[in-house]
Amino acid sequence: MTGWYARSAAGLAAFARAMLCIWIAGASAGCLKTVSYVDSITPAATYGDLTRPAARVPVRLTVDWQCEGVHWTVQSRERKEFLSDVLLRSGVASPTSDASPGRIPEIHVVINNVPGTERPDDGSPKATGFTLGVVGCAAHDAYLLTGVLRLPGKSEVTRSYKGEIITTIGRKAAPEGLAPIDTGKAVDAVVERLFLCFLRDLQREGLLPAK
Repeated sequence: MTGWYARSAAGLAAFARAMLCIWIAGASAGCLKTVSYVDSITPAATYGDLTRPAARVPVRLTVDWQCEGVHWTVQSRERKEFLSDVLLRSGVASPTSDASPGRIPEIHVVINNVPGTERPDDGSPKATGFTLGVVGCAAHDAYLLTGVLRLPGKSEVTRSYKGEIITTIGRKAAPEGLAPIDTGKAVDAVVERLFLCFLRDLQREGLLPAK
């Protein structure tokens, strides 16, 4: 498991949990495979849900990437570059390097990667692992995105969103209704979806221009 997912703070945490699962399963099984899925616990948004205004508003974008509440500087910088690209592709706003507070709108994004918990239909927590003698387990990693919009002369607006990456290992059944995704692209996919949710809601509430 290589690339951004394995190198990042979030990837390392998820990687460690997945490796524990693999180690347990490996004691009783020979050939194992891992498959990842992105679950948007918050109703998902796409670029098609956004309206491109005639003129993009300049926005100062800041990003704080955390792993279980601990700030990671390098990953924060990399995620800022990634979300800047998402912002440009959305057509809603343009990231600017203007660092003067209070002069232009500011979007501050906090992304916190924490362990996820599988919950069956009855809502109770459930551990994954050995089932009826068939080896298989799943690593659940939750991503909590908190977006803050600061408009000059107005009170800041805060919205929160949640998504998960579910990585199945061995003979664990695929989550119902979710399409598989390359593990190396899973973090990008969940972060992008959650950020688009934030932009969509800001437009719907008239906080960012939609015309």
